Amino acid sequence: PDERISPQLKQEILTAVRQETYAAFKMPRKNYWWGKEFKGCGAWPDYVTRLFKKERLKKWHGIIHESPEVNGEIGVLANPLLHFTHRDLESGLKKSTSWTRMEAQLLFEAHHPPITWWRLAKVTAQMFFKKYFLEKGFTEGTEGFIESAVQAWNRFMVYEQVWEMQKQCKQTSKR
Repeated sequence: PDERISPQLKQEILTAVRQETYAAFKMPRKNYWWGKEFKGCGAWPDYVTRLFKKERLKKWHGIIHESPEVNGEIGVLANPLLHFTHRDLESGLKKSTSWTRMEAQLLFEAHHPPITWWRLAKVTAQMFFKKYFLEKGFTEGTEGFIESAVQAWNRFMVYEQVWEMQKQCKQTSKR
């Protein structure tokens, strides 16, 4: 519900679906966070596969931001899909609460090494550094700082929940 098709992308899609060459198409996604178009923080280019031929679909993979796996080649569209998310902190954190739980569950089921205070601090700091400096969040002004901090907090929430699961597992096994 937070993605929109521009008139230019609509025309490109109408042309693309008539082709037999590709089983699916990926397109760049133009992200709008905090009411502003973002290029920093890893927002651009952000390619997503959203157009595919149903009969060529093999399966879906992933729990968060599922992606289709298709039988055949994937073409690339030029016009971007518009993605309006992170409108405010409250709605972003509500979404993060469920997504971080799913990610934590996957890490726990993969037998992630024990979570310690220093691992929590490390993954949080690394994510902020990655988003703000390596992925140029600083070019987005205050919004880039906020988005980098939110992504760092999301990483903290994932690992904190893995810690909770590990702790619960230890307590259960001692009984």
